[in-house]
Amino acid sequence: MPLRKVIGIHSCKEALKQRDSKDIHCLYLKENWIKNPSLKDLVQLAKRKNLKIETVSLKKINRMLDRKDLSHQGVLLELVPFFPKLSFAKIAKEDSATVLILDRIQDPKNLGAILRTCWLMSVNSVFLSSQKTVGLTPSVIKSASGAVEHLPIFIEDNLHYVIKELKKHSFWIYALSPFAKKTLWDENLQRRKAFVFGGEHSGLRNSLIKDCDEVLFLPQKKNSASYNVSVAVAATLFETLRQKKIPLKKGELK
Repeated sequence: MPLRKVIGIHSCKEALKQRDSKDIHCLYLKENWIKNPSLKDLVQLAKRKNLKIETVSLKKINRMLDRKDLSHQGVLLELVPFFPKLSFAKIAKEDSATVLILDRIQDPKNLGAILRTCWLMSVNSVFLSSQKTVGLTPSVIKSASGAVEHLPIFIEDNLHYVIKELKKHSFWIYALSPFAKKTLWDENLQRRKAFVFGGEHSGLRNSLIKDCDEVLFLPQKKNSASYNVSVAVAATLFETLRQKKIPLKKGELK
């Protein structure tokens, strides 16, 4: 199994804190790393776990990543990928569980920002399509700033199957689309729910919209454009979290 490459100081720090030593292959640092206090902290973390540490040139780090435009901040961590075991029953344990389903997200910064938001807003699970998606690349992991180590993330070939199984466990499935007639604000979001978002260019596929129970939109001043997908996810999850703090009167939950 190929090793997962983690770059960026914050992402590497979180991985060093969360992952077992046996799952970490090596910590690579740029030359003269000792001049950087943040990199020195990483080394201390790695030493406490008795990990392998190598000092290499920036050119070598670039070669190991196969790209020269990655902002790796002079650090690369190689570790065994973690794939959680999928259990829809476990995901449904919480009465107001929130799941995110992402179809064909292609921009690494968008996906990274989405995963970080999911972590901070206590999303229970994230499902990514395996086709036409950026996947968990080093750039995505860096943009997520440690979220990948905390979120149950599942990469699935068939999102229709995911939606079907979630429905079996009493999840209400929402598609987010600028063409919907009902606003997110007007919906009660305190039940088990999953939000389905489409990619940056093609949007959400019609076949997935048909699988959903309801289609919602985020209010906006003009209809000539739409929100960036990471912004739309953040706004949606914020409203979900806000509603959790508001106690419902008896009989209000539909």
